[in-house]
Amino acid sequence: MAGKRLLRENPAVVETGLFDMFKQVTESGVPITHEHHYAYEQFDGWFWQTIAQVEDGFLLSTIDITDRKRTEAALRESEAKYRVLFEMMDEGYLLSEVIFDENGEPIDILYLEANSAAVRLAGRDFSEQRMREIDPNYEEYWYEIYGHVALTGESVRAERYAKPHDRWFDFYAFKVGGQESRRVAVVFKDITDAKHREADRKRTETNLAFLAEVSQDLARLTNIDATMDAIGAKIGGHFNVARVIFAEISEDQQTGRVSHEWYQPDLPDLKGSYATKDYFSPEFELLHRAGEIAVVRDTAKDEQVDAERYAALGVGAFVGVPLIRQDKWRFYFSLLDSKPRDWRADEIELLRELTARIWIRLERARAEAALRVSEEKYRSLFNSMDEAYAVVEVIPDEAGGWSDFLFLEVNPAFMQHTGMEYPVDRTATQILGTPNARWAAIYGQVAETGESVRVEEVEETLNRVFDLNIFRLGDLGSRRVAVLFTDITERKRAENDRNRAQEAMQAFFSNVSHEFRTPLTLLLSSIQETLSDLTHPPSPAQRSQLELAQRNAMRLLKLINTLLDVSRIEAGRIQAVYEPTDLATLTTELASSFESAIEQAGLQLAIDCPPLPEPVYIDRSMWEKIVLNLLSNAFKFTFAGEITVRLTAASNWVELTVQDTGIGIPAAELPRLFERFYQVKRANGRSFEGSGIGLSLVQELVKLHGGTITVSSVEGEGSCFKLLLPTGFVHLPPGQIGSPQTLDSTTTGVTAYVEEALGWLPEEAGGQMDRWAGEKIESTPAQPHTRTPARILLVDDNADMRGYLKRLLSQRWQVETAANGAISLAQIQQQPPDLVLTDVIMPEMDGLQLLQALRADPQTKSIPIILLSARAGEEATIEGLAAGADDYLIKPFSARELMARVETHLQLARLRQEQSANRFKDEFLMTVTHELQAPLAVILGWARLLQTQTLDRAKTAHALAAIERNATVEAKLVKDLLDVSSLLSGKLQLQIQQVDLIPLTKEVVAKLRPTAEAKTIQLIETLPSPNAGIFVLGQSDRLKQIMTNLLSNAIKFTPEGGRVEISLTRAGSREQGAGSRGGFTTHHSSYAQIQIEDTGIGINPDFLPYVFDRFTQAEVPSRHSPGGVGIGLAISRLLVELHKGIIEATSDGVGLGATFRVKLPLMTTYVLNNTVQG
Repeated sequence: MAGKRLLRENPAVVETGLFDMFKQVTESGVPITHEHHYAYEQFDGWFWQTIAQVEDGFLLSTIDITDRKRTEAALRESEAKYRVLFEMMDEGYLLSEVIFDENGEPIDILYLEANSAAVRLAGRDFSEQRMREIDPNYEEYWYEIYGHVALTGESVRAERYAKPHDRWFDFYAFKVGGQESRRVAVVFKDITDAKHREADRKRTETNLAFLAEVSQDLARLTNIDATMDAIGAKIGGHFNVARVIFAEISEDQQTGRVSHEWYQPDLPDLKGSYATKDYFSPEFELLHRAGEIAVVRDTAKDEQVDAERYAALGVGAFVGVPLIRQDKWRFYFSLLDSKPRDWRADEIELLRELTARIWIRLERARAEAALRVSEEKYRSLFNSMDEAYAVVEVIPDEAGGWSDFLFLEVNPAFMQHTGMEYPVDRTATQILGTPNARWAAIYGQVAETGESVRVEEVEETLNRVFDLNIFRLGDLGSRRVAVLFTDITERKRAENDRNRAQEAMQAFFSNVSHEFRTPLTLLLSSIQETLSDLTHPPSPAQRSQLELAQRNAMRLLKLINTLLDVSRIEAGRIQAVYEPTDLATLTTELASSFESAIEQAGLQLAIDCPPLPEPVYIDRSMWEKIVLNLLSNAFKFTFAGEITVRLTAASNWVELTVQDTGIGIPAAELPRLFERFYQVKRANGRSFEGSGIGLSLVQELVKLHGGTITVSSVEGEGSCFKLLLPTGFVHLPPGQIGSPQTLDSTTTGVTAYVEEALGWLPEEAGGQMDRWAGEKIESTPAQPHTRTPARILLVDDNADMRGYLKRLLSQRWQVETAANGAISLAQIQQQPPDLVLTDVIMPEMDGLQLLQALRADPQTKSIPIILLSARAGEEATIEGLAAGADDYLIKPFSARELMARVETHLQLARLRQEQSANRFKDEFLMTVTHELQAPLAVILGWARLLQTQTLDRAKTAHALAAIERNATVEAKLVKDLLDVSSLLSGKLQLQIQQVDLIPLTKEVVAKLRPTAEAKTIQLIETLPSPNAGIFVLGQSDRLKQIMTNLLSNAIKFTPEGGRVEISLTRAGSREQGAGSRGGFTTHHSSYAQIQIEDTGIGINPDFLPYVFDRFTQAEVPSRHSPGGVGIGLAISRLLVELHKGIIEATSDGVGLGATFRVKLPLMTTYVLNNTVQG
């Protein structure tokens, strides 16, 4: 090309722009460098060219870079393919550079590049970010793996968990670059799901294996407790929990019982029963009743649970699985962990399966155990039962009937009853020698129909009578029959004998009743004639006795007539005359007869008997007994309110209602109320008298009218008897409608019922005792004597008996009466009598209960007690004497016998008292002599010493102080003895005035404080504010004497260093105190209480009842005798009682201190309720 023109030789150079670049360089002088591709026939390639100006021309240098450009093009094509692959691959790709510290330890990772899969799998693009900046929670092993690859160049293939992503990754890490490079590329994929599937598979295998292991343990179950304990431990270990609970839910789903559990050693035992409402929240209880599982992952955050309660039990999470059986929640299985826990679904499902398997096995195990027990019981019953039992198989004949039966099983009683030996596997024909078609037919009928048969059969072959119960065993088609029978031969003979005896007894009873009525009729007639004799009228005393005889003869006639009615009903010989009657008028008249008695008892009688639409057919005498018995019964058991008699008509019936507001009848007693001779137990009526046949007779008489009687009652509220009679006469025997009677009447009239009811009233209510009022009692002259007549307390609920015995005994002694044991006990506590004469059977408190109460009280246990009873026989006498009675007198008794018994026991009691008094006098003289001599000896000794010797001033003062001190003791002893004498003789009179106990108590405490301090005793006083004022009526110095005696006594018997506390309070209503012999019969609404409590030597419980007796001191062997004659507390008691108060002492025993309390009526209450006399 040298010397040639460029454009001429290569005009195409213009198109390439090369010519222009030449011009530009020539004109500007600035060099140009570029790459250019030339495509010509002679060559085709890439050139690197530089154009530079040289002088007036330019220089063009050209380098062939075709190979390089081709290589670069190939590289770009390869890079494009790589990028497509890079972006399209499923695996993530990360290019990173590992950052090391100065020690060569990897400390961070800088991500340089990531493909789209990596962004998707990681959840974000990590390019140009450091791992610790992305999330500081990445595990350290990531840094270790990257560092190892970067330093060693060794590739790593591994599976790791990344906590920030909560994912598992399978990755391949390899080094990128040369030896010095720290770059690491990672290709990875997410294998979390696969990991979970693998974990699930392993857990499923583990759970199935565990379930199989538990099932094997359950299958081998012999001891329920041991097996459940072992299974609980296995479950606790498998789930790695703190506690496993198995609980059973009660039938009503109100109670859960934790029957078995397993728990970590540091946790408490929770076995026991719990109310479900206390153990489960309302939400969880409803959930479990519906069979749903409760899952709590964190008890501190879950709003459905009580966080504090579970924290106290150490429970951080729990899951509870209920089990429903027959639509009821019956079982509960729970796992509890000590910390929050995310319970997995497979764990919950395993728990559900375990719950079902454990409960099913438990049910079966218990059923098997119950079956074993049942079989043992059955076998024991089978072998020991008195009834014979056999299982037979009936054998059919060719004609379709039943020809024989085979014994399959028998119990020992069968062989005993029948005399058969080894009947099993033998037929009846083989045993008896002949076919027994009749029994085969009976058994065959039962097997064929399945209907049980109960028969009494005479077995002529054995000459026995059997009571048989025959029933089929198995379903339809079974030919097996069970026979349960008893040999009743002897019973049938006894029944026949008893029926004959009953018939004879009824005949005898009827005859005897008639024989009784004859003399009674004559007796009553004679009494009535004497009472009505105007020519020779009886004196008041004689009239009173005749009326007493008349009343009790009428009562006896009423009882005999009742027994005669019962006898006639039993024999079917009672005759009734049913006449049309104005029932409303008749019922009103009968009910009105009780009006006086009811009013005297403080009750109201309501009679509501309006006219009926038509007459009612009744036997008038029977109706009289029905109404009067029901009224008498209501009156007997009603103490307040009213008795209502109501008669109403409804369609074809007439209804009589007798309702009361009495004591009511216990529900358990109602079914037996109309049984003959039955009486409600412990029914507190006005009297315990009665035969127990009144209501039974009423029911029988109602039945004879074609009617019914029912009773309803609420204990403590009253009873209601309802009687229904049909109207008309078609239901009545035709021959007894308006026909005359052939038997004598048993009607006694209204008087007998009313007189008996009046006898139940207490004297103050106008009872029978009023008939003795004003009577002049002619007594035989008593032997002259100076002794005050003995006081006798007579206790009997029968007013006539009380009146008779009081009249009899008053000839020689003072007699007080009481209607029952409870009343008499209150009287005895107020003033003990010299002898108690008491009936045994009485309401509220009977004679034996009164006897027990008196013998249990030390103050009354020595009182002679004679029991009176109509219960004859050796057993009744022994029972009374064994209970502590001095004598037992059986009714009826003669007046001479009663008087002799009473006199004997009074003389014996008097003799015992005299012996006790003589012994007491001797002991008293010895005690007083010693107590008087001791201080007197000290006084005489010092006095003689002063007379015979000249002493210095100090010794003289000491001597005079000793003389004064002992003279003071002597003077106090004499004063105490004089006080006791005055109090016992009634000569001491109180100078009554208003006394404020607060300053009085302060004065006593101040006086005795030096004595307490000398023994280093802490003396504490607890008193109200001085302005409070606690006022009583009494004598100030005597009240001070009481407090001084009690406080000095407490200091005296409290060892050094002890404590004595005195308190004064105002308290509420006052009850009787055990320490006061007299007791109280009135109650004060408020009282002042002085309490002195010490930590001293205490009081033996056996001595407590005697602590306030005169001249008594408790034995105190652990110390020297404190001296004294034992009258300080006795004086205190007498003074307290003189102030109408009570005093009591309590102690837990020897060495445990004692407490004394004095209760005095406050002035206001005292003034209102009492009159104070000295």
